[in-house]
Amino acid sequence: MPLRALGGASYEATLVLTPDSGQPLHRTLLVEYGGQESNSTPSQRVRLMSIDADGGETVRLEEVQVGRYWYSYSSSTGTWDRQEVTDPPDISERLGSLAWLLHPAGLLEDVGRQDMGLDPARGEHARHYRYGRAAIRDEWLQSMDLPDLESATIDVWIDEETNALLGLEMEGRCLTYSGKITARAWTRLLAVGPEVAIQRPDVCIETALPPDVVIIPGVEAASHECNAWVYPMEGSMREVAIAHQEVLAAEGWRYVEAESYYPDYLMFRKGLRQVVVRIDAQSDPAYAILTVAAPGP
Repeated sequence: MPLRALGGASYEATLVLTPDSGQPLHRTLLVEYGGQESNSTPSQRVRLMSIDADGGETVRLEEVQVGRYWYSYSSSTGTWDRQEVTDPPDISERLGSLAWLLHPAGLLEDVGRQDMGLDPARGEHARHYRYGRAAIRDEWLQSMDLPDLESATIDVWIDEETNALLGLEMEGRCLTYSGKITARAWTRLLAVGPEVAIQRPDVCIETALPPDVVIIPGVEAASHECNAWVYPMEGSMREVAIAHQEVLAAEGWRYVEAESYYPDYLMFRKGLRQVVVRIDAQSDPAYAILTVAAPGP
């Protein structure tokens, strides 16, 4: 059964790839299908997050479909783009090599399957199946860029009445082109039914500066559109960049060097929120464009 045919469902899935030496790669997905009884307009949402070594989260992909409109979120500008679509796909098809987290058939062949019986902890009609290494599809290894697996155990829970996915857990030892890794994945059904509601994205995330986001003191004539503020500044590009670093640091914003292209593109973070400053030095005076990429407190 296609997931969006459930009449409302919310899934969370996580994949962690940990090399024997090095930092783990951590991805978390949230996929939702709006309940048709609470909202007669078909809707669906996907959000892909990466978690850094220091625990910080970054939105890598977020897309929402409400009726005939498709919204895509840009983490670099903090804004949503909207386009009209006539035949929207199942949003899980946008996940590429991670789609198997919601569609185990992309990972598994029906080989060596063990029926572990009903599992009431997963649901009234939850049937538990277990698979081993022999069930892993070669196509899945190729999509994940893995030469081979040493071992793998995959547990899948399926609703016997609806054939819907209720949960997935996977652990394996993988051979990669740069060494061995441990792969762990799990998928959970968070909610099902008409109570799963998806809100239409606000194309303009910010209409006023949050209290802890300040424009350089003394700047005049800042123009504002949606969640971006544009204003002229005297000085070189580097001087303008330093001025923004100083004033935002004083408000507790952390400059993220790894996500910046100094001195013309600066990324600042505070928790899950972010501010982007782009500097255009082609004009005289230079212009700075400050974008608030997440709601204020």
